Amino acid sequence: MADKNSVSELPARDWAWTEILDHLSAEGNVQIKRMSIPDHRKQTVRRVLRNLEDKGWLYRESPQKETYYPSDAGIHVFSGIVHNADSP
Repeated sequence: MADKNSVSELPARDWAWTEILDHLSAEGNVQIKRMSIPDHRKQTVRRVLRNLEDKGWLYRESPQKETYYPSDAGIHVFSGIVHNADSP
């Protein structure tokens, strides 16, 4: 996982991406209520999640559900991002 001190200094969307990828990597899905998100960043995280859903990389079982899962395409994309981030 990313160093929390350096992550907190990132622009809001970059911070949200990092948190979402870290959560997906650790949990296999994303639930905003299970993430440690400062109040001033929650809307950005929601926007990024909706954007990832619109691109087909994440999905929810229904629009009312709060749990996001990686789609088949998302698994491919996210595993490449996580793999490259772990490379020296």
